[in-house]
Amino acid sequence: MDRDAAAIEAALEKVGSKSSCWLWGVFILTSMPGAFNSMNMMTYVFFTHVPPYWCKVDELTSAGWTHAQIRNVSSPDASDNSCFRYDWDYAQLAGLGYNGSLDFISKAEQKPKLIECQTFEYEESTPKSTIVSEWNLVCHRDHLRSFTQVTIAFGKFFGGFVFGAISDKYGRKTSFILATVLYIVAGPLAALVPSFTVFNITRFIVGMAGSGVYETTFTILTEIAVRVYRTLFGCVFNISYPVGYILLPVLAYVSHDWRQLQLYVSLSILVLVMHFCLLPESPRWLLSKGKNAAAWKVLEKSGGVDRDARNRQENRPAPAPPNQGQAARKSCCKRLLHSLEEILSLFGSVEICKRIFICYFAWFAASITYYAIDFPIAILIMALTGRFCISAVFAVIILQTSELFPTVNRNSAIGTSLTVAQLGAVAAPYVVNFMGGKKYWFLPSTFCGILSILTAILIASLPETKDKPMANTVEDIKNQPDKVSFLSFFKFVCFCW
Repeated sequence: MDRDAAAIEAALEKVGSKSSCWLWGVFILTSMPGAFNSMNMMTYVFFTHVPPYWCKVDELTSAGWTHAQIRNVSSPDASDNSCFRYDWDYAQLAGLGYNGSLDFISKAEQKPKLIECQTFEYEESTPKSTIVSEWNLVCHRDHLRSFTQVTIAFGKFFGGFVFGAISDKYGRKTSFILATVLYIVAGPLAALVPSFTVFNITRFIVGMAGSGVYETTFTILTEIAVRVYRTLFGCVFNISYPVGYILLPVLAYVSHDWRQLQLYVSLSILVLVMHFCLLPESPRWLLSKGKNAAAWKVLEKSGGVDRDARNRQENRPAPAPPNQGQAARKSCCKRLLHSLEEILSLFGSVEICKRIFICYFAWFAASITYYAIDFPIAILIMALTGRFCISAVFAVIILQTSELFPTVNRNSAIGTSLTVAQLGAVAAPYVVNFMGGKKYWFLPSTFCGILSILTAILIASLPETKDKPMANTVEDIKNQPDKVSFLSFFKFVCFCW
């Protein structure tokens, strides 16, 4: 560690002891975007609510028939969720009236064939209150309901790469500002678009922006927080997510339809504009770019470093960042190959291979379980208990992943694990819609429960990382006495027993 880095590290430790209020202020600012991310992810529950539906019969509607009367005549078994209707001569039935039509149908030798609905009628107090009734996402189009969640998950996946690159090159705060502006623009647009395709494009952009603000603020927090606070902040960073879950039903309650709800959620994001002035840039990033004066200015504003200390450090000659000119001359292709090499290095050791696959499984299981649990009131307590536990998993898993891998692989391990987690978020709505349903409502939760048990067994086989020095190289991992072993699981069971 060079003298400037050592001085910054010492100054940060001093800030931690003298200006804990400033650190907590940074924590509050950086954790706030999580509330907006959670609201945008979970609007899916309200947007895709399926009201009772049946085939629209214009002749009977024009004749003044009630919804129940139309269903009773046109739908098989008078179903209120029907994709087919009988091929009656509805103009004739409209002329006979409802009672006359019932008499006519009862005397018919057999009912006509069933034909697929072309348009639908919905039982709802406000017309087009959900995207289901807005764009007829039922029957042969019901799979498109899940697609709205897939687009925002893919947006988060893509946004991690885009804003991660912007953050490394142009600064954490610059990346945050760009992502916030994108958030503020794309959110209201999603409430105003006329077509389902454009709606999903805006959802994708919202996902990108959400990933940008979340990952950037988490990086700022971890690079500012000193060791005594780093674990605590890392664990409680996601506390803003349940805050968003609490606020979302309130906004949904005062909203008449999905467009109004989307506007309410989007306008609340304007709160992040104050971060443009209040959120500090990461001193470590500034130091890595040779901007020592700016780094010390951030620390001086914290109140933990006086101006004299700052002046003493600024008057020292600052060495140029290593290999900065060479890195700037690297082609995009070489950078991509270098990134690929870093990822592939995760699979160069048997022990690291075991660890990364267990982490992948755990991240995927945590993500799919987190988004797939959403049940009726009858089992609400169990569903909330499951959500509570899986939220605790998310709070710890990022810390454990960072401690399981050496410095040379750590960023790649966390980054690829987050990517796998997005695959779980993508799969969750399909698990709910296609594996569940009214008849087999228990299958999604059963599937998630089995995944969670398998994950617990695999996690218990990992070596303990608490109070252990973090490895720097692959050789350090190989020389560690504790390895991945299923014996660790049995020891854990025996200990608990």
